[in-house]
Amino acid sequence: MEFGFGHHINDDYRKHIELAQLGEALGFDFFWLPDQTFFPDPYIVLGLVAQATQKIQVGLAVTNPHTRHPAISARSVGTLGQIAPGRVHLGIGAGNQKELILPLGLDGDHVGSKLREMLEIIRGLLTGERLVYRGKYFQVDGVKLDFPPPAPIPIYMAGRGTYVLQSAGELADGVIIGAICNKRGIDFAIEQVRLGTAKSGRALAETRIVSWLTVILTEDRDSALQGVRSSVAHIIGGAPDEVLENVGLDMELIRRIKEVYWKVGIAQAGELVTVDCIDAFTIIGDARAIIDRVQMLREAGVNQLSINLGDAMVEQHKQRLQAFAQAVLPAFA
Repeated sequence: MEFGFGHHINDDYRKHIELAQLGEALGFDFFWLPDQTFFPDPYIVLGLVAQATQKIQVGLAVTNPHTRHPAISARSVGTLGQIAPGRVHLGIGAGNQKELILPLGLDGDHVGSKLREMLEIIRGLLTGERLVYRGKYFQVDGVKLDFPPPAPIPIYMAGRGTYVLQSAGELADGVIIGAICNKRGIDFAIEQVRLGTAKSGRALAETRIVSWLTVILTEDRDSALQGVRSSVAHIIGGAPDEVLENVGLDMELIRRIKEVYWKVGIAQAGELVTVDCIDAFTIIGDARAIIDRVQMLREAGVNQLSINLGDAMVEQHKQRLQAFAQAVLPAFA
């Protein structure tokens, strides 16, 4: 079982470099940064992190086809691959509909098909190929990266819907399953990945499975539950109904949460979120509770737990990582 963490870049960039160095020293395997909304550019920060660390894996979780053409993403991640050979990973996905896609007037539809095309273009360019590609959404006419191909860079698809999960199993090196962590939900998600691997004749074990979750280690579970209601409403608001049905939630309640989320606001939708909703999408509790939940994910087939640290300040992130490393990591050494 591997462990990673990711967060928003909302503090001085030097502090984020320090956070990556701390994670490496504590024994974490992966350091992820998101390419979303209008935080500082993650490719630049990851380049600095790569130079300041020795062994921790670094990656984008995630960048998306709506805001970056796949050829530009290939150039950026390929450059990172030259800075840290063998340590760079690329996650592609398409979230932030409300915060990024709509405010920029972009077309957020056809996510799964765009991700498939994005993966095929990036993979071709990273091998050094002069690529001619005629997709429905992206065109590449004789493009070739003007630098030597980097060491292989694994590409992960991120999502929760059946089409994206099956596409990840069929085409990608890995899948990032966002915010699903009850037994029924994770079994459903991994089954979709398995169906995808079957289409391409691969074994499920050939696809790395990352669980991307909010994890809060605390002795005061009740207070922590209150603090994540809005973020869980955000997860529900953007999740496909088929996913929400298969994690076993009350769909009448889910419809009310979604309606309030889109028509009124996140905070108001959060007031409707129940403990069952929170436990379906986050792990919150003491060390024993977290270890048990992570063990369940591992037994289901998850290879890596990556903690979504969110948008707090770096000093708070440091405290959370230190506590997790001390209380949880030894159980999986």
